[in-house]
Amino acid sequence: MRKKVLFQIVIAFTMITIHAQEAKTDTLNTIKDNTYKNSIRVLPLPTLFGLGISLEYERLIKNNWSLNIQAFGASYNSDIYRIGSQRSGPWTNIVRIEVDGRYYLLNHKKAPKGWFVGPGIIGGYKNVDFEEFNASENRDYDSFIIGGVVKSGYQWIFKNGFTLGAASGLASIYKFSGPREASSTELLLEFSIGYSW
Repeated sequence: MRKKVLFQIVIAFTMITIHAQEAKTDTLNTIKDNTYKNSIRVLPLPTLFGLGISLEYERLIKNNWSLNIQAFGASYNSDIYRIGSQRSGPWTNIVRIEVDGRYYLLNHKKAPKGWFVGPGIIGGYKNVDFEEFNASENRDYDSFIIGGVVKSGYQWIFKNGFTLGAASGLASIYKFSGPREASSTELLLEFSIGYSW
């Protein structure tokens, strides 16, 4: 009888210990495998140089793939300086949207962390208003742009969600309205800072 009671106590103690170890392991795995599905960031360089404001939102789609949306806006006056005088130049308003897919290359890091590459599309609108009352002809114009982009970069996400990113790439832009049609290639260098959750 004593052997049966002792045997049951040993089995109960063993089961409790195994269950506690499994719970502890699950908790550690949850902390270790923290998954970030959303990220919002600001690109400070355009703002620092007085060129406008640029924001990004990234959403993890599956495994190593994410969708990134970048919006840029600017409104500024280009004053014209002549010898001995200053004349108000045109007001320029710009809105530009970029949508790109990102593929994260490193399997040992969970997206959206680590190295990434990806293509995207660009669309934008530019309005130029000369505000010249004495001009003999109206030189104001609107123009629309479309284009494509390829980027590569690296993104760090720290334990508290603080996020840093750096990217470079090439964009091919085609302006299909305005004073003249034109195409150009731009080199992109970006730095971002934000929060992921």
